[in-house]
Formats: sequence, C-alpha cells, structure tokens
Amino acid sequence: MQLLLLTLLPAAASGLAYLVQSVRLRSAILVVTATVHLGLVCRLWGEPGSPVPGAWLVVDPLGLLVLSLVSIL
Repeated sequence: MQLLLLTLLPAAASGLAYLVQSVRLRSAILVVTATVHLGLVCRLWGEPGSPVPGAWLVVDPLGLLVLSLVSIL
C-alpha cells in the first residue's frame, strides 16, 4: 500500500496543482506533497515491509537509496 501511495500521491498532486489557478495554493500543494512523500520514504527506511509474491513494486536497498535522494531533491 505504501508503494502505491508513493507512486500515486505525486501524480495526483501534480494533476491537482495543474488545475489550481492560485500560485500560492499551487505552491502549497506541491510543498505539502513533497513533505508527505519524504515522510513516506523515511517510513520505508524504518519498516520496509515484506515482499509480496507476484507484486509489481518492491523495495530493494538500491531503489530505496535512489528514492530517498530523489525525494530530498
């Protein structure tokens, strides 16, 4: 569930930011989304979860490192 949220949250927030006319609200949406995304990545470091057989998305150590770097940037 976390991986799906990590994937869909930025996509949904960018779509919402595209529809909003106010620059201040658009910036707030993107900052809040980035903060929540970083929090979810930090949560993955604490408890990566067990891999589900047949899952499309899994967390491996290198992927978690890259995801962390991208989320911080």
